[in-house]
Order: sequence, then structure tokens, then C-alpha cells
Amino acid sequence: MRVALCDDSNIFRNDVKNKVEAYFNSLDLMIYEYESGESLLKALQILSFDLLILDIEMGGIDGLETAKRIRESGSDMPIILLTSHTEFAMDGYELGVYRFLSKPVQEGKLYDALDSIIQKLGDEKKVMLRVDGEDILVKVNDIMYISASNVYLDVVTKDRTFLIRKKLKDMLSELPGDIFLQVHRSNIVNVNHVKSITNAEVVMQNGKKISATKQKAADLKMLLMKGMRGR
Repeated sequence: MRVALCDDSNIFRNDVKNKVEAYFNSLDLMIYEYESGESLLKALQILSFDLLILDIEMGGIDGLETAKRIRESGSDMPIILLTSHTEFAMDGYELGVYRFLSKPVQEGKLYDALDSIIQKLGDEKKVMLRVDGEDILVKVNDIMYISASNVYLDVVTKDRTFLIRKKLKDMLSELPGDIFLQVHRSNIVNVNHVKSITNAEVVMQNGKKISATKQKAADLKMLLMKGMRGR
């Protein structure tokens, strides 16, 4: 998850950064910090982000103008706007801002916003699978688990199984780390399709039993508990 955080106040920026880090628990998280709209817009010329958390009241180009320029560039990146003045909220929503939060930011409201965005990104994200010479787009949320056998992978969804020629580690690199975990040298599971866990295996919602190491089973339990807490 690549998050851009733009706020000209170091105090507020650190506060939000700490809350975001606690939410993701360092799982594939990279936070890029910017002190002005100008520096953020310059960075966006060469970088892309999954989420932008943007303060409205900043010197120079304010947050609303920054968001406007981002939208004019064609980006539909989710934007959370921060402000101490609630009268700016309507202007923000007109720019297609995903969520509006008052400063100082309340942890619960920030986490609710992040929950919603993670779900949205997961619903939209797809991976390309090469099956019998044909490229097929599959929603990552539909993938239940992936099992390796020699040089092939079984990518199992709720509706069908795709047999592809690919390394497990390469497949894992294409999947969001907040919901997919390699639990064994031959298996990757989607935490959203897990029914139960023991020290030696994971039982999926379709009844399939997946081998897991003791440590990976513990890691998976942490991911599940994190999800049940609403992050």
C-alpha cells in the first residue's frame, strides 16, 4: 500500500502517519510525506499512490486546489481530506474526494475510512492470468487460495480453477499483502476466505485444507484478528 500524506504541519502529519502505520501494522506499507501541494504535485509526475491523505489549509497551493489539479490530470486515486474548518467539506466532495475528516483526526473515523478504501481497492484490483495462451483478468478478491505443483500454479476462485505456469513468489508479488499470505512453501491463501486455522493447516470456506507452517499460521491469525477488530 503506497500512501501519500500531505500536510504543512509536522505535528499533524506525524499524528496521522502514526495512526496509518498502526492500522496497517507495517504490512506492505510505504508512506511518502509532503509539506506542500506543490511538492506533492511534483512527486505525482513520477510516482503513483494507492491513497492520498491531504490537508486543506496549507500555504501556497491549498488542499482543494491540489485535489482539483489531481483530478484534472485524470487520476481517480482515493483522497481523504483533512481540515479544521468543516465548511470546506462540500467543496471537497464536489472534487470526488472519498472521505472528509476533521482535525485533529479521530482514530476511529480514520480507520473507518481506511476500511472502506481497502475494500474498494480490493474489489477493483485484478490480476492477469495467462491460461492456455489467453490472458484472463481475475478479481483478486475472488481468489481463495493458490497452490504450487512443480512449475504450475492452481489459482482457485469461488467459481473455477485456473492452471497457469508461474512461480509462486512471482504470483505473490502481484497480490495485496494485507489479504494474501504465503502459509507454506506451496500455498498462498486469501484471509477473506479462511474458515479456521490450526498450527498445521488452514481450512478454507469451501472446506479445502491447506498446509501451513506453525509460524505462518500464527501470522495468519494476526491478520484475521486485525480484520475482526475493524483494523
